[in-house]
Amino acid sequence: MEQNQIGGFELLYKIYETTIKNKADIVILLTHYTLSMQCGMHCIGLDGAHCSKPTKYSEGQHSALLPVGWNKNNGVYKLYYYLNEELYKLTANSSSKGSLNIRLTNPSNGNTSTFEILLEKLISRKQRGTTPVKVFIPKAEYMVESLKANLVKPVLGWRRQTIINTESNGYLMANPSTPRFRPYTRKNQIQYKTMASSINISLLWELFDILHAKNMRNFEDVLVSYTHLNLTALNAFECLGVGEDKTIASDEEGFEDLPDRWNLHGIRYALRYRKHGQLYILLAQKSRDLLVINLFNVQQLKVSNIALNAKECVKQLNGALRDVLSDAEIIQRRIEDELIKPVLLITKIDSSQQTDFVEIHPTSHMSPEYRYTMSMPESIYLGSSLAEQRLHFRKRAFPVQHQARTAALDYSSYNWFNY
Repeated sequence: MEQNQIGGFELLYKIYETTIKNKADIVILLTHYTLSMQCGMHCIGLDGAHCSKPTKYSEGQHSALLPVGWNKNNGVYKLYYYLNEELYKLTANSSSKGSLNIRLTNPSNGNTSTFEILLEKLISRKQRGTTPVKVFIPKAEYMVESLKANLVKPVLGWRRQTIINTESNGYLMANPSTPRFRPYTRKNQIQYKTMASSINISLLWELFDILHAKNMRNFEDVLVSYTHLNLTALNAFECLGVGEDKTIASDEEGFEDLPDRWNLHGIRYALRYRKHGQLYILLAQKSRDLLVINLFNVQQLKVSNIALNAKECVKQLNGALRDVLSDAEIIQRRIEDELIKPVLLITKIDSSQQTDFVEIHPTSHMSPEYRYTMSMPESIYLGSSLAEQRLHFRKRAFPVQHQARTAALDYSSYNWFNY
């Protein structure tokens, strides 16, 4: 399934929004998000002389928060991070031309990378108000990927790649004077594996707990909140608010955080979500010890459900995820498999006109040259005709053949859904 490439940043921004002074602070916050939540680094302080491995630190169980006073020196920043028994130093300075120069260094081996960002072209204004982060910082996803490729990878031992990207519009620039670094090694491979493609759900819950700790009233609130995080921060759903309205207004904006009054009724919940223009309604109802959660795809009239025992799944209302849920990974897997995937998968139409859910995979008759090296996406989103879905599949699986064919495609000569 499609993931939210900057899942959790809106929560992190909301925590520090009142302390942000300028646009450079926002870029440092996004850089910290990349290092901490995307690359697994642990921010351990502002002063390198007093930085050491935290006594309670263990890999995969670090905090996503910044130290107090991280932006006290206007336009000048210095932060220290810890990863795989090594210390990393992040420094940044604002320039007179309106850019921010960011440098990441590994003091133990001298590896250094630099990155320059033109602030005016990245952020529209200092305060976002009620605007979603993806509108407030439209290139946030691209910036995170650029930071990983040009700031983090070189310091971990990967060679810098020359970026030629017309989408950058000149505001993301790797310093051309930065030398090439030592080649790929086994140790670097282990380090780079910490840069997981999926965001650590424990860090997401830490941010969520800070924002909503006072609002948790029962175990059912915890399960609905955890389901919401899986939808928005991990699977790119946008929360439109509370209720069961089955229409989407043209000016309706979606957010990552829960809306106000989401748990007003205590035992019954109704939340609206949007993904790829389609509306989803989440309904949750307490029934004895069970919380029954339904996810309804309004356009396709599909519904999925999951039943969770609140007393067995939840241990306490607040705290770290491992202390709140008895087995967060199993619950997360059930939410994806039982609640999310069934309402996103397309239907297969066979000769008897019966339908069943399928996943799209490369077919055996493709030539090796054009066969996917990885499996096709788990879902092709609905809202189009079967012919359009087939055309989408053909464009991706047979790019050269598709370009050479005329508009009058003969679908009957191809067994598109031969599994």
